[in-house]
Amino acid sequence: MKTKKVIAIILCLVMAVGSFSTAFASTTAANDFEGHWAQATIQKWVDEGRISGYTDGSFKPNANITRAEFVKLVNGLIDYDTKENISFVDVKTGDWFYEAVSIANEIGYISGYPDKSFRPNDNITREQAAAILSRVQYLGENTDVAKNFSDNEKISSWALGTVGAASEAGFINGYENGSFKPLNNLTRAEAVTMLDNVLMNAKNKVITKAGTELSNFVVEGDLIIAKTVGEGDVHLDNVEVTGSLYIYGGGANSLYFNNLKVNKIIVDKDKVRLVLGEGSVVEEIAVGSETILQNDDGTVSKITITSDKKVTLSGSFDTVTVKGKSNIVLKDAKIQNLVAEKAINILGTGTIATLTANADGVQFDSTLKITKTVVGEGVTKKPSTIPSGGGGGGSTGGGGSDPDPDIDANYKITITTTVSDGTKSKTVELPSFEEYKGSDKVSVVIGKEIENLIAALENNETEIINRINPHLETLKNILAKLEYIKVYNGGEDTDTVLYNYNGMNVYINWDKLNSYLSGTSIELTQAQMDNFEDKLQSALNSGDFTIEDVTDLVIDVLNLYDSDTIESDLATIRGNLPEDKTFVTITDSEVDNIDINHINSDSYIVMIDWILEDLFSNDKLVDIDGASYSLSQGFTKDDVEKEYEITVSISLTPLQ
Repeated sequence: MKTKKVIAIILCLVMAVGSFSTAFASTTAANDFEGHWAQATIQKWVDEGRISGYTDGSFKPNANITRAEFVKLVNGLIDYDTKENISFVDVKTGDWFYEAVSIANEIGYISGYPDKSFRPNDNITREQAAAILSRVQYLGENTDVAKNFSDNEKISSWALGTVGAASEAGFINGYENGSFKPLNNLTRAEAVTMLDNVLMNAKNKVITKAGTELSNFVVEGDLIIAKTVGEGDVHLDNVEVTGSLYIYGGGANSLYFNNLKVNKIIVDKDKVRLVLGEGSVVEEIAVGSETILQNDDGTVSKITITSDKKVTLSGSFDTVTVKGKSNIVLKDAKIQNLVAEKAINILGTGTIATLTANADGVQFDSTLKITKTVVGEGVTKKPSTIPSGGGGGGSTGGGGSDPDPDIDANYKITITTTVSDGTKSKTVELPSFEEYKGSDKVSVVIGKEIENLIAALENNETEIINRINPHLETLKNILAKLEYIKVYNGGEDTDTVLYNYNGMNVYINWDKLNSYLSGTSIELTQAQMDNFEDKLQSALNSGDFTIEDVTDLVIDVLNLYDSDTIESDLATIRGNLPEDKTFVTITDSEVDNIDINHINSDSYIVMIDWILEDLFSNDKLVDIDGASYSLSQGFTKDDVEKEYEITVSISLTPLQ
C-alpha cells in the first residue's frame, strides 16, 4: 500500500513538468551543473522533463530564484488550479506570474506584505521558502527543531516554527557548519532540491479539490481536507490514515467516509456534515465548529465537542463529552455516555444510557429517553427536562425569509421584546443605530452596534438617554401594576436602604448587587451609590416616578469601560448571578391585580444563549430576518398556576 501511495503522489504531481519548464524558461538541456552538489537531483529532473535550463544551454544552479518563480514551481506540486481575484498592488493581470500568484493566494500559502504588495520580482529567501513548504504540507510549527541551527537567532520570529517543521520533515537542510542562513537568497539548485524532498517524502496527504474520491489508499501521516474544497464533496473509501484527519473544507451535505480507519478526526469547518459509512472505525472526533455527525454504520469511540455552535448527532456513539456552550441536537441518536461540562440544552430525539452533568443548568427535551443521570462534584442541580415552551420545542431560531432576492439591499434592524401573561402584554422595540446590507456578516453588525453604543456614551449622553428612556417608561408602566417583583426574599439587611413612595416600599440591597460584580473591573463607589439613592429618593418623593435620573448611574458605570472590558465583565457577572437576579425589591400591598409575578432570569439566560447561538452561526444579516425566540415561565397567584410568555423577534426593514 505504501508503494501505491508514492505512485499516486507522483501521478498527482506529473503536471509539474509544464510548470517547472515555464519557470526555468528553456527547453535546452543544461550542462553547467556537472560536479555541483545538487547534480544528481538536477539531472534527474532534467531527464524526467520536469525542468530545463536557459536558451544558451546553461542551468545556472547557483543563480537566485524570485518569489514569483518559486510560487510557480510550488503550484506544480499541488493538484489545484482555481484562481482568485487578488489585490496585491504589484501583481497585475497582464503579468506572466499573475495566474501563479492568484492560485497560490487561493490555496492560502502566501499572504504578502503589510503594504499589500507581494514583491514578485524580489529574490526569495531560504526562510520564506521553508515557510511556504510547511504551509503547503500543513506541517504546523516546531520551534525546538529550528533552534538546533547554530544561527537560529537570525531566523525571523514569524518563520521560526515553520523552518523547524520543514527541517524535521526533511524538506530543508542546513550547512556543514550547522547554520541555516535563513536570510540568504534561495538558489535554483536549492529550490529544486527542496521541491524534490517534498515530492519524494511528503509527510501529509492534502486534498485540495472538491469532488475528490480517494479509495484503497494508506496515508502515512495526516490526511488534510483543505479549505479550497469549499462547500464541495469528498469521498473516502477503504482509506487508512496513520496520523489524523483534519477537516478544513466541506459543506452541509458533503463528506462521506466508508471503511475509514483513523485514530482522530479534527473538525475545524463551520456547517459541515460527516457521514460515517460501513466499516469505518474512528477512535475520537474533536468538534470545534457547527457540525453534523451522522454515523450510519461505523464505530466511534469518543467525541469531544468544544464548539459554541450547534452540533447535531445521529447514529450510535460510545462517549460524547461536551465542553463548549452549544446546544446538542440528537436525531434518533444512541449514546452510551454523554458528559456535559457546561450548562447546555440537549434537544431532539434518541436515547442516552448515562447523562453526567458536571455543571448546573443541564436540561434535556422530554422526547429523549435517559436511563440514568449522574451529577459531578459541586453540582447542586440534577439534569432536568426543559420546561414547556422553554427549549427546542418552544424556541424557533434562524431566518424565516429567503435571503437571496434582497441580499444586497439595505436594511434597518428592529429587535422587539414582548412580555405577556395571557391577558395583558407589554412590548419594547429597539431599532438599530444605522443601516446595513443584507450581505453583511451578523457578527460585524453586532460589533458596529456596540461601537455606536460606546460612541454615544462617550460623545453624546443625551443620545443614549433618549434611547434608554422609552424603555424605562415602559418599565415604569409595568411596575405600577405589579404587586411585587420578587428579586430577593425581603429582609432588612444592615446595608439595605428603605424608601417609601405612595405605599410602595423600595429596598436596595447594595451587598447583593456588589456580589454580582465580584471578579469584574466594576467597583461601585460610595459616591455613586449615594448619588443613586439621592436621585431615586428625590424621584420617588416628588411623586413623579419617571426614573430618568436613574439612567445617570448606568451611564457613569458604562463610561468607564471599553467594549472588551464590558464583554469580559458581563461574562463574569452572568456567572455570579444566583436565582435572584436584581437588587431592588418593590412591594405594594394595596395593588390587587398582578400582571406578572416573578420573571425567573434563568429563563432569560437560556433564551439569550439561543439567540447568541443563532446569531453567530449565521453568515449574513438576512439569515436572521424573521427569527423569533420564545419561552414560557410558570408562576402561582392565589393558589392558581399561571404562565407568562417572553418573546424576542428580529426583523429587517428594506430601505429604498
